[in-house]
Amino acid sequence: MSRAGASIERTGLTTWDLDELPSTFSTRTGKHTVVGYPALVDEGSSVAVRVLPDEQQAIAAHRAGVRRLLLLCTTPPWKRVLARLTNAQKLALADNPHGSVPKLLDDALAAAVDDIVLQHVTGPVRTRADFDRALTATRTHVAQRVLTAVSEVEPVPAQRTAALALLERMTAPALGVTVADVRAQLDGLVRPGFIADTGLDRLPDLRRYLRGISLRLERAAENPRRDATHRGGDRRGRSRLRRPARRTAAPAPTLAGRGRHRVDDRGAAHLALRAVHRDGPLGLGQTGPVRHRRHLDLTWEWPDRPGRCHNESFTDREVPDVTERLYRYMRPTPTPRCCSPDR
Repeated sequence: MSRAGASIERTGLTTWDLDELPSTFSTRTGKHTVVGYPALVDEGSSVAVRVLPDEQQAIAAHRAGVRRLLLLCTTPPWKRVLARLTNAQKLALADNPHGSVPKLLDDALAAAVDDIVLQHVTGPVRTRADFDRALTATRTHVAQRVLTAVSEVEPVPAQRTAALALLERMTAPALGVTVADVRAQLDGLVRPGFIADTGLDRLPDLRRYLRGISLRLERAAENPRRDATHRGGDRRGRSRLRRPARRTAAPAPTLAGRGRHRVDDRGAAHLALRAVHRDGPLGLGQTGPVRHRRHLDLTWEWPDRPGRCHNESFTDREVPDVTERLYRYMRPTPTPRCCSPDR
């Protein structure tokens, strides 16, 4: 593929000097037609044009490459950002998986740029006009958007520290599998680069997942057997949700994509919610119980049909479509009256 795309590949770009970067590239090699997907590839201090063999790989690489090119053409707003950070925020951000506050702020800057591009440019950036529009918006809004990212991330280090403290106290042999499972989940959710990977619009969900983890650990200490039962159901559900879904032409809104969050949304339900109807809402953004069964029972109130409670049953094959609908429609609203435990 590299030899086939050598005619359009370039290296060392620090600004957009292309008229248009095509989404596909084809050439003939002997009797065969080779199809590749051109993308901007982040190389740290510069950006390269590469022809990649996989479309989804090219979409992700191009998004990161556009971000790097915008950052190279923009002066980081650290003076304005640091002047508006309070001492409490600086202390809260010091305990982070990046290793230092500057690296965490770089991650927040990357998330801010991604969010600005999504807001001001329709579709992928592949023309000079689109890049100029994204660059103008980035220079205008980046400082405020970084502050927004920092305010959203501020509680995350404390939540992660609290969960790790709970893990350190769980030394019983019966809890060994639970501890390993939660550590793996924490490492996947909060790690270097997690702000940009999660996306600015999904950071509130990340805090909800961390609250669910802490609640799971508290309940696991009381009843390890119950946690093992829920863990088995969650593992089966995650396996189903990780099956390939329908391929769409539009790229995911964040580097992590919606699929990961659909898994974590369902994981939060199993890690934290035993039964909303019995225990009451737990402040995790869930409005009804989610159970792993042969038929997945979901209870929520649809915004386009307010006041009506819907208990619907879906087969395993329908789970990906159902969770996408749940992602788009579910909101942290009060439990409908028809589902109230006091009724």
